[in-house]
Amino acid sequence: MSSITRLEQPIALWTAARWVVLLITVGLIVAFWVYPDWSLAILWYVLIPVLPAVFLVNVELWRNVCPLATLNMLAGKVAGSRIPPRSWFTVAGVLGMVLLAVMVPARRFLFNVDATVLGITVVAVCVLAIAGGLAFGMKAGFCNAVCPVLPVERLYGQRPLIGTPNARCIPCTLCTKGCLDLVPQRSAQIQVGNGSAGPKWVVTAYGMFALAFPGFVIAYYLLQDGVLADAASVYGTVAVWSLGSWIVLAALFSLLKTLPAQALIICAGLAVGLYYWYAPPGIATQFGLPGAFTWTMRVVMLGLVAFWLVRGLGLSTNGRAGATA
Repeated sequence: MSSITRLEQPIALWTAARWVVLLITVGLIVAFWVYPDWSLAILWYVLIPVLPAVFLVNVELWRNVCPLATLNMLAGKVAGSRIPPRSWFTVAGVLGMVLLAVMVPARRFLFNVDATVLGITVVAVCVLAIAGGLAFGMKAGFCNAVCPVLPVERLYGQRPLIGTPNARCIPCTLCTKGCLDLVPQRSAQIQVGNGSAGPKWVVTAYGMFALAFPGFVIAYYLLQDGVLADAASVYGTVAVWSLGSWIVLAALFSLLKTLPAQALIICAGLAVGLYYWYAPPGIATQFGLPGAFTWTMRVVMLGLVAFWLVRGLGLSTNGRAGATA
């Protein structure tokens, strides 16, 4: 068993924190119209770069305060509990990955340069979170279903470095299968379904996402910010690199007969490691920071990723040994 430091913060503290984060989100949305350049810089070069590291430490640190989750569950409390059909999560999971694949590349020709459109999009996603709460109980309508960040949360949240409680779903209603809040170590693996016992997992929806994601990250950083007319080229580049990543990693893992549990951790380590290699220069340029910042951030963050990856693979191997003993 892993040794995880458990943080037992009072529920009241989490409640206060999520309201603060929600207010900050509202302020940021307003700033998209009032201070567009400033708000874009804060979002893309300060807030977003922090999240992958937070997910590695423990994804609950974010999920406990996520403003979309707050809206989702507030709407759910108003409408009451409704249990979705089993088929909902299969469809919703694919939809969430599609939304991620559409929205992230759109930064290059739209969201990175047009704060007004970004503000409208954020409001639309907030409405979607509210609608999900009105449709189904707890997190079943949005957070554990169509949220475009959920696939990444599952991937990076597989081996939390600290134990942080789920401070939202009290009591838990088992609203979904393989809930990230309940079983973070297994949530990603559960998504590959019946193919998890053999090589077929690489052609499941989530398996394809995990294998393609490192290439997806590379493609994003090979591109430059442009205009709407560049959309086809942007999506084409992302598609080619994602497909190449899926082919190479699927072949490699199949050849080496790597267990899905270990392969998913490697995919996560590759993707987040690539992110923290490519992101620091952009942050330094945005704020006029010296070159030392880039290398300092790379060393620190890649050190965290390496520790997470080695630890995660070790736990995966030990877990396998324990299961077969």
